[in-house]
Amino acid sequence: MVENMQEKRLKVRNNSIDLVKWMASLLVVSVHSDAFSDISPLMGHIINSVFGRMVVPFFACVTGYYLTEYSVEKPKMWLKNLKSLFKYYVLLSVIYVAWDAVCHHFSGMSVENIIYTVVKRFVIYGTYYHLWFFPSMMVAVVVLHFSLKWKKEKLCWILCILGFIFGSLTYTWYGLILWEKIPLMNRLMVWYDFLYIRRFITCICPFAFLGNFLSYQKNIWINACLERKFPRKIAVFMIIWILMDIAEVEVANYLGFAEGTTGSFCLLPAILFLFLFLLMHPAKTKRMTIVGYYSGKASIILYGFHPLVLELICKLMNLPPTVAWCMAVLFLCTITWGWQQRYKLYISMEKR
Repeated sequence: MVENMQEKRLKVRNNSIDLVKWMASLLVVSVHSDAFSDISPLMGHIINSVFGRMVVPFFACVTGYYLTEYSVEKPKMWLKNLKSLFKYYVLLSVIYVAWDAVCHHFSGMSVENIIYTVVKRFVIYGTYYHLWFFPSMMVAVVVLHFSLKWKKEKLCWILCILGFIFGSLTYTWYGLILWEKIPLMNRLMVWYDFLYIRRFITCICPFAFLGNFLSYQKNIWINACLERKFPRKIAVFMIIWILMDIAEVEVANYLGFAEGTTGSFCLLPAILFLFLFLLMHPAKTKRMTIVGYYSGKASIILYGFHPLVLELICKLMNLPPTVAWCMAVLFLCTITWGWQQRYKLYISMEKR
């Protein structure tokens, strides 16, 4: 009976995860607006370069976790997830291709070159600088689905760990190894397409499979949590690993080794313990359910539309980065709230 109750509880969406997704989206907007750097360069660096790079891995971990959770009772959940990602990606791509055209980013290009550029961006790079996440995440969903289907998760865990180690060495600790003197690596590191492949094997696939791993292990940890043996340690470990991640990035930057901070060795355990902490504190109250639902929707709107809003603000007004960030966040969160209220009104009218 206890197992059935636990199973039923775990099928309910985790409000804490949705709330952190919203907070993560705020960080994305902060990164792309360079917020807080005008107040304090150090503050801006820590918020944008350290905490900001945890966002994409966290999103990937969330996707991997829920996909694994529903893979048994909903075998076609991966297709639903894929369709959802593709739908948002197509919508956003149309908007940003149109925005590129309005801003004359295609000026001087032939029709054939424009079509080739848009198609290549759509398939590989993302049709705008922040949309690279969508094609990468769709590939990760497919890989995770077939690893579940063919029972090859453990093999994928090993490959993902190796990929993550490679990514950490070629980002935060790039200067430790003379990559230019390694055969083939000297060509790979200057190949533009490899930049996106490296992002995929560093901060998308490993964290999607981290979510997969957490889905399998959660019952052990939740039982320990119910017995009041684990929660405080998890909170302590989460804080320690986040601080260690900050320290790792700062040390690598100080030594001159870092070539971007997309991947660092402490990032994976930091996300692991953060996610585990959220699983153990799902915030199941009625108020938090409302907050969680709103946060989930707002995170999508913030992530998708913030570059457009930021660029419009910058074109219309000459504002400090932090003020522009505040305005963009306030506008998009208000839009989300208004859309949500309209949807509720529509549903209530349908019931009548």
